[in-house]
Amino acid sequence: MLKEKGKLEATVFEIDAYIGLEIAMSIIPLTEIKELWSQKMFLGQPHFNKTMARNRFETIRARFQVHAPGSVPVLRREQDPLWHSRRSLAQVQQKFAAIAVPVGAMSLDEITVRTNARSGAKTYMASTPDKYGVRFYGVVNWDSLYDTRFGTTHPEIIREQYPRNATSTSSPRSAQLYLEV
Repeated sequence: MLKEKGKLEATVFEIDAYIGLEIAMSIIPLTEIKELWSQKMFLGQPHFNKTMARNRFETIRARFQVHAPGSVPVLRREQDPLWHSRRSLAQVQQKFAAIAVPVGAMSLDEITVRTNARSGAKTYMASTPDKYGVRFYGVVNWDSLYDTRFGTTHPEIIREQYPRNATSTSSPRSAQLYLEV
């Protein structure tokens, strides 16, 4: 796709570097890409400059697709805001499901992750400090507080906040699933 726009094709090394930088960007709490490549004190990340030039990163990012162009029908793209990464998400969920098998009382949990991205999956929440976010839902095992769908462990503070009564299997969440194996 880069060649069509008069740009050099990305090499395997550049694609690997691009994916690594995207992962690193998700960990670093800066909101703009240019801040990561900044030379200013307390802003820039020197490893980003050493890995790839910002212009090259943005060129690859603008054209990077994890699906074949035209492989998804237009109707599905209009109805599903995550159509472009649905297959990747399904693979990640499959891997987590193979490791974590839910047993006992389960809760349906919802979390909203702050974002400034331009996406149809973004929701507006007027009552929160971070106004825009993407909602994720997960099935959580109450005993271990292990998120069986996304593979994350909740902090121990939740357990202290909602002590489990020995005679009750109630959950702090509104929806609860009981699964028997």
